Amino acid sequence: MRSGAFVFFDLGGTLVELSGLLSAAARVIERDLELQSMYARKMAADWAAKTTLRIPWYQGRRFLPEKLIAARTLRETFRGEGISTSDELASRVVRESWRIFINRAELRHGVTIAQLRRVRNISSSLGIVTDGDSRETRNLLVQLGLARLFTSVTISEEVRAYKPNRRIYGAALSSLKAEPSQSLFVSESLLDLMGASALGMATAYIRRARAPSVEKSRAPHAHTFEVRGVRGLETILTAFSRTGRFNPILKNPQVG
Repeated sequence: MRSGAFVFFDLGGTLVELSGLLSAAARVIERDLELQSMYARKMAADWAAKTTLRIPWYQGRRFLPEKLIAARTLRETFRGEGISTSDELASRVVRESWRIFINRAELRHGVTIAQLRRVRNISSSLGIVTDGDSRETRNLLVQLGLARLFTSVTISEEVRAYKPNRRIYGAALSSLKAEPSQSLFVSESLLDLMGASALGMATAYIRRARAPSVEKSRAPHAHTFEVRGVRGLETILTAFSRTGRFNPILKNPQVG
């Protein structure tokens, strides 16, 4: 039985394991800059953390593609360690890291195609809302077997907005002709959930054992479901099918 709800997922970190990108970047940095393995891993981790913090600032007229932000941040990371590189080298490292990552990408632990298919079967439609560049994102979805599960894919490069900007969530809703009150956004990022909630969407926070440090000072919104994994969404959607709304009474207890 379909619930009538529209379900939108964040991609990186929520459905896809991102540690592989760090590993790929460390290998490329070690190889191309001839650095020791431990040093390369540290630089890759610093670069990823700085890039994540910078991305939300590049909105609207200031918008820059994620690959460009990442390359500039990587060059600055090198410079901070006393290593002089060119824009070309930094861009090549970013491109090669993504190529390796996509070829070896994996779903997050506890996320399966079968689970996502069950969520799709009890929903009106599934959508992806993700920060990233169009080509890499779509290649990643194909590589992981996710492309056929999602009716719409809303990518920051195409909307010229990054989460938690309301514009990217609005574009996602428009892509499926969905009303915010009928829609659920799912992510392990509390910051991203805040953007969806501000637009009137229901939100589901996937709480995992170790949250990123940037999230530690945040708490789930009072009207956010808290689930342990994708499987917990089935309970929420089944309840929606009975009431036609995301019932606040059910929201704070953990589900699934």
